[in-house]
Amino acid sequence: MDIKIGPHKKGDAGILCMPLVSNLPDADKKHSDWRKTTCPACDTECWVSNAHQKIIESEPKVKAVCTMCALKGIKL
Repeated sequence: MDIKIGPHKKGDAGILCMPLVSNLPDADKKHSDWRKTTCPACDTECWVSNAHQKIIESEPKVKAVCTMCALKGIKL
């Protein structure tokens, strides 16, 4: 498996990591814009923020998955 990690340039494809609820159970208390969602690859509960949502909407080649799926290189 060949995975490159580097700065994102607009128009690039890529994977956006969503933090796992199991790692940050009370994140919504510190970050008012974070809300629970599920990973589209594995259905694990994770967090999505307004910043995530903006990227998802403006970058169609970027796919958002939980941190574990991102580390595994899951492709949707």
